[in-house]
Amino acid sequence: MQRLGLGSEAFMTEGQIVILPAGHPLAAHSALSLAQLVRTTAQLRVPRSDT
Repeated sequence: MQRLGLGSEAFMTEGQIVILPAGHPLAAHSALSLAQLVRTTAQLRVPRSDT
């Protein structure tokens, strides 16, 4: 991405996990899309560098 004469490049990416209760309709999936997740109620946790 380039803006105002500055450039950026992805350095590292981190995987995300979803914790669902047993019996939740999405719990049977081994992978989920963002579209599937936006249709369900969720609590988000922002990762910290010390966890």
